[in-house]
Amino acid sequence: MEVVKVLQKGQIVIPKDLRERLHIEEGKRLIVEEFEGVLLVMPEPKNPITAMRGLLKPFAEASSVETVRKLRKDRDLKWQ
Repeated sequence: MEVVKVLQKGQIVIPKDLRERLHIEEGKRLIVEEFEGVLLVMPEPKNPITAMRGLLKPFAEASSVETVRKLRKDRDLKWQ
C-alpha cells in the first residue's frame, strides 16, 4: 500500500512502480470514480466498447433462447 499527498491543486503523484506496472505514461488519460467512499483511479481503456465486453455476463440468468421461451410461456398462461 502506498500513501500519497494531495497537492495544492488537488493533484497526487502516482508512485513509479504502479505507473510502470499499469503502463501509465505522461499524457495518458485516467478514469477517476468514487464508489462507496473509495476513490478508484483506472487507466482509460484504448477501446471502451471492447473493455465493456462481458460486463453484464454475471447478471445473465439464462440464454436469450431460454428467456424468449419463458416469456412466451408466461404470456400463454396469462391468456388462458
